[in-house]
Amino acid sequence: MRACEGAGCELCGCGVGRQIRYLVCCAEVTTGRVGVLEVGRAPGLQLRDRVQGNGGLRGAVFEVCRAARSKHSRLELVFVDEHPGSHLLSLEPLDLESVLRSTWEKAGG
Repeated sequence: MRACEGAGCELCGCGVGRQIRYLVCCAEVTTGRVGVLEVGRAPGLQLRDRVQGNGGLRGAVFEVCRAARSKHSRLELVFVDEHPGSHLLSLEPLDLESVLRSTWEKAGG
């Protein structure tokens, strides 16, 4: 992922820049490792609907899987009705703005 380069942006010229991407800070249940998950429109709308219905995602548990065996197949989210362990709820979330800024700087964007 990289930021739009403005007028003459190569990605926007190819139509890639018009694709809506969603970012969510999450933790891996078994390791507690905190990271950022980037998803496309369909799973992003699932996340948005969950936020609107519950007032947020904190404590939400979902599985992420591929629709097919190909590494290029779309990601799918399945929400699980279980309460995360207290060790996960005590983790500090990442600052998504800082993560994006750092990513774009490293990519030269």
